[in-house]
Amino acid sequence: MNNEVELKIQRVLELCKAGNNRHEVAKILGYKDYKGLQAYMQRHHYTWNDSIQNYQQLKEYQKQVKTERVLKQYEDGASSKPARITAMFSKKLEARDIAKKLGFESHKTMADYMRSRGYAWNVEIGNYERDGSIIVVDDSREEVDASNIESKQLTLITGQAKHLDILQLLDSKKEKLLELLESYSNDDMAMPRYVIGGLCVTKSVHMVTGLDLLIREYSTEKNISQKDMFQIAMIEFLKKYGYKREVGALIGL
Repeated sequence: MNNEVELKIQRVLELCKAGNNRHEVAKILGYKDYKGLQAYMQRHHYTWNDSIQNYQQLKEYQKQVKTERVLKQYEDGASSKPARITAMFSKKLEARDIAKKLGFESHKTMADYMRSRGYAWNVEIGNYERDGSIIVVDDSREEVDASNIESKQLTLITGQAKHLDILQLLDSKKEKLLELLESYSNDDMAMPRYVIGGLCVTKSVHMVTGLDLLIREYSTEKNISQKDMFQIAMIEFLKKYGYKREVGALIGL
């Protein structure tokens, strides 16, 4: 491509970027209609992209179309977000495109999310896979190396004194451990549903992106609206922290 052609193509792109449609650009450059300009751009491997209202290199346009088609195909095809992510990577999509489609701030945020769900990146296959060395602990999803766990287990049997130290530690953390066990047992409990009369009002709630993603995912996987989730959460909060009688009066208990 010589300098004259490059300059003309750059002029076309700049005119479109400035807000001129392809008909107006064609007239500015002396064409009878946009078809002449279209033919010129196609000869130099450019095509019109309606979504950006500009011409785009053919290779980039084809890649964009393929990406959008595959993303749409997998938008509702998988039951969980990790499954959707691995399915999209299996189609050789870019990490940034997947992260944007699924609502992550960046591909790095998505990587942190996958690690929190027990997945690790496998360079050989170019995708995430389940990693048995990652143990998901409560909502913090701390990563624990399996070899460290094994060494700790061996340490427990090295002497009676150490056994006593561990038992004392467990006893001192008894309430926290019970709370943790309850949180696991509550996973299979029937979710309460409350019917409250009165007018509905709109409230705006600001929260961090990570929590928002968990709420959206839970809503989808458990087939419950976010409105019902927040209502249940607030009722349970008020009951637990000092408003049990007031909540009882509100919901008729």
